[in-house]
Parts: sequence; structure tokens; C-alpha cells
Amino acid sequence: MSQDEIKRWIASRRAAARREREELSRTAPLPEDSIRQALALIALVGRQLGWPLPDDPVGRAEDELAWDTWARLRERLRS
Repeated sequence: MSQDEIKRWIASRRAAARREREELSRTAPLPEDSIRQALALIALVGRQLGWPLPDDPVGRAEDELAWDTWARLRERLRS
């Protein structure tokens, strides 16, 4: 790709992102609808899988990795 093609591609991606943001601002759901949908999803998962949710070993491992990373970062910042 030439430099001009890359510049045109970047400009078109930026224009597309701008149009998407404008469309989202016109069609975004109301906060009340978002909360209602979130609560409906939580209720659905509860009915399908039971509550509390079953243990997720992958999610737990990811949480522990994040926790350990933050702990190391805090230690470095304290030094």
C-alpha cells in the first residue's frame, strides 16, 4: 500500500467510527431499559444454571492473575 492509500484508509475508518458514534447516540437504549435487560439476563442465567453461579475455574484463574499483577505493581510503586 502506498502512503496515500494508507491515509485514505485511516480517514475512512475515522469517518466510519464517527458515523457509528452518531448513530449510537441517536439509538442508544434508555438507562431504565438497560437495567431491565441486565436484570432479565441475570434472572435467566439464574434459572438455567442455578444461583449462585457454578464455579468457573478459568475465570477464577484470570481473576487471580489480575490480582497478582496489581499486587506486584503496588509493591513496585511503594518502593
